[in-house]
Amino acid sequence: MDIDRCRDRWLASGIPAGEIDRVADFGVRWGGLALPPAPHYDGGPCVLCPDTPEGSPADGWWFEAGIQRTAVPYSFIGPGGEFGVYGSRWVPLHATVEGWVESVALTYHASSYAKKIVKVTADEVEAIRLEEHEPVLEVAGLADS
Repeated sequence: MDIDRCRDRWLASGIPAGEIDRVADFGVRWGGLALPPAPHYDGGPCVLCPDTPEGSPADGWWFEAGIQRTAVPYSFIGPGGEFGVYGSRWVPLHATVEGWVESVALTYHASSYAKKIVKVTADEVEAIRLEEHEPVLEVAGLADS
């Protein structure tokens, strides 16, 4: 998306200049990056490219991170730069876009070395002793705990 061509129209519609700059910065940093789907999940953007900011001064502003793989309300960048899911309410998943991209990379890396990957029920997740594992701080996942 050519942000410069949209800027005047967006300003006229009430989108603050700072939010337009945030979309433009995202496009410069991430625009055109093609990402693989997570191994067991095909949601999220396929190619990163920002779209028109949505929101309000009172609630904050969100924008799409890119063209979605499937028809889901995912791939939004939140008011604080978080990557998350926006449906009936905002749910940030990673503190940054970098954290989300790193989590996809970590999933691919771990799955290529894991001897076994299993799905567990919610009750089984509660039984996992997380204190025996080290968190991967670089990912900055907000939904991890």
